[in-house]
Amino acid sequence: MNFKRIGLIGAAGTLVMTTGCGFAAGTLAGSSMWGDGHAPWAQPTLQNLGAAVVCVGTSADVDDADSYDIRGTVTSTWEAPQRGFDNLIPCSTQPEIALELEDENGDTWTVGYAWTTAQGWDNTPWIDTWEGDRVRMLVAQGDGESAGFAVFRSGRLVYAMEAGVGGNALRNGDIEGFEVEVDGVVGSVETPCGARDALSVEYRSDDDRVVLFPDEDGGFRMNGSQYTACNITSFELHENGDCDDEAGSDTSWVVFDRAPTGAD
Repeated sequence: MNFKRIGLIGAAGTLVMTTGCGFAAGTLAGSSMWGDGHAPWAQPTLQNLGAAVVCVGTSADVDDADSYDIRGTVTSTWEAPQRGFDNLIPCSTQPEIALELEDENGDTWTVGYAWTTAQGWDNTPWIDTWEGDRVRMLVAQGDGESAGFAVFRSGRLVYAMEAGVGGNALRNGDIEGFEVEVDGVVGSVETPCGARDALSVEYRSDDDRVVLFPDEDGGFRMNGSQYTACNITSFELHENGDCDDEAGSDTSWVVFDRAPTGAD
């Protein structure tokens, strides 16, 4: 029996049950708390934003494309990627964790990913995969600096993360039975670069839906399983022309299956 694996599963399960996505705010569903009104904490939240990064590298000889659909075997789940691995989708910041696959041709695919709070804490939820697992992985890039990836095992979604800086990489339809839509403006704050609106976001399956404000998490049902959705950040900036390096929009999120597979 693999006691180390069982211990990791227990720790991950405890994290999900106690904090949802790992941040101190806990589990709140903004739409149910405040209806269509602006959240009273929207202004400090907008001044204190988290960020996501998704970047990809491969040893395969592939042409530039908006997305890549890979089937292979997990070879690493925890190791931090070496700098310079991101020859396919560049990293905006260096991630602290990576998922590595060997595809059916023997080529390596590495996805570096992270969710970092404004204070520099690593909030990245754990992916329920293990070395030797056979998985399908979809990686995508979109407008701006947006990038995302999704991992499936036995046809079921295990984990998906979108770093939606300036656009969306994972599009509705990429994950069967699951969609993400901006729901509305829930608050606004003036910045040196212009007015920044906080956005609520709807995470919707064929079975259920949850609407979340920035920095919130909540649960929903999909294909008979319970999933957690985390709104890492969601805003739109009405630029005033005084800033060149400020992201005009960001809709970043992570979704994962709550139930670990258990030890083999």
